[in-house]
Amino acid sequence: MPIFKLFQCPYKIHRYTVCDSPPNFVINVMENRTNYYSMTAQGSHIRPGDYNEIMQPDQWVTYQVDTIEYYSAPSDMWIAVLHRLSNALF
Repeated sequence: MPIFKLFQCPYKIHRYTVCDSPPNFVINVMENRTNYYSMTAQGSHIRPGDYNEIMQPDQWVTYQVDTIEYYSAPSDMWIAVLHRLSNALF
């Protein structure tokens, strides 16, 4: 087994920025759930446990994917439930 496999992170980090025009994602606060958000975007290979870092005007905000569902068309569009972890980079 190659050594790099032993140290591979089991989850991926995906980065988004609110400054893209037009933005390539939508994130909304979930009512009655503190620090939980609903996010819709496009991109494959995102799975529960992955991290989404969203660059806001002055800082990165980190969320973890709790659940995700892919749309049938387009097949790379998804909606996920995220919870906010911190304002720091991993």
